[in-house]
Amino acid sequence: MARRRTERGLTRRQAQVLALVSDGLSNREIGAVLGVTEACVKFHLAALFRHYGVDSRVLVAVRAAVEGARRPTAADAPAREARSSGRDPEVSGRASR
Repeated sequence: MARRRTERGLTRRQAQVLALVSDGLSNREIGAVLGVTEACVKFHLAALFRHYGVDSRVLVAVRAAVEGARRPTAADAPAREARSSGRDPEVSGRASR
C-alpha cells in the first residue's frame, strides 16, 4: 500500500514530527505526544534530515519554515488504533517488507 504524502512530499507522521520539532519538543516528548517510541521519532527525524538535506533538528525546522511547510491539523492526528497499540503504522508497515 502506498503512503499518502503531504504537498511537501512528507508522510503524515513526518509532518507531525516536524511540527513538534518546530515547537521545540525533545524526542521523548514527541514520542509521548504521538504515542510512539523515541527510536521511532529518530527514524522519522532521519527521514526529515534526508528530505531537507540537513543534519540537525534546528535546520529541519528552519528549512521547513522557509519552504512554508503546512502545520498539521487535528485531521492529521494518528488513528486511535495506532496510538493504543503503541506502534507507528508507517514504520511497522515498512518492517514487514
